Amino acid sequence: MSLIEKLANKITHFLTTNVEKSRKVPLSDFKALCQNIVPCDVILVEGRSRSAKAINYITKSVWTHSAIYIGTVNEIPSCFNKSMNLIQFQQTDRIIIESNLGEGVIVTSLEKYKEEHIRICRPTGISENQKITVLEYLSTQIGHPYDARQIFDLARFFFPWWVLPRKWRSSLFQHNAQSHTKASCSLLIANAFINARFPIIPVIERKGSSHYFEAIIRNPRLFVPADFDYSPFFNIIKYPIIQLNGRHQDHITWDDSSISNDEYGITKSPS
Repeated sequence: MSLIEKLANKITHFLTTNVEKSRKVPLSDFKALCQNIVPCDVILVEGRSRSAKAINYITKSVWTHSAIYIGTVNEIPSCFNKSMNLIQFQQTDRIIIESNLGEGVIVTSLEKYKEEHIRICRPTGISENQKITVLEYLSTQIGHPYDARQIFDLARFFFPWWVLPRKWRSSLFQHNAQSHTKASCSLLIANAFINARFPIIPVIERKGSSHYFEAIIRNPRLFVPADFDYSPFFNIIKYPIIQLNGRHQDHITWDDSSISNDEYGITKSPS
């Protein structure tokens, strides 16, 4: 292993190490989420690593990572047979595809996010043919390296470029958006839906009759995890840890003697 590779590995380890503890009480009912998730659902994750905190600062959103669900081992299409090792999974495992810093595009189990704050974004009105196209595209991306440069490009994009030297300006628009061999988490998923001609945040123009519109694809390198939450073409699916049927007061009693201070713990409420 070369010196550069060793240095890259150390930097990757530094960036991907969690710097915050997981929530003591999860916000989502993971069991209910697993029972209702369907293929092509996008999963948003509130990350706890150093790189997640950087993305949180850049995007102004708690959602710092995205993955996409492809089904249980018994459900996934045959196009994945050559690109993934199914032996590592149980038949009932719920399988996701994601692009991670230091790992690239990988196949793993949704179970890894059991302790995290996650949210489902479900594409509204997506056809079965579009789902197949999304899944087939994802099957061709497994093993591709992570596009770490996109993080720096996106960060530079938020600076006023006119005060920076030309060599420091964002290169987001200097590359063919449809031609790449590396993928970040959002870039991977955005390209999958774009390939299926399913809208995320396109530019839409009315053409002639009010029933017809023309869409212009957004540069996939601009996408961040929060865009799937923001998109009007994705429904937000939540499974709170407490299922409230009826009035809240019928299910919850309040402890007025204490107050939560988030990561600083619970203290006695001032009298």
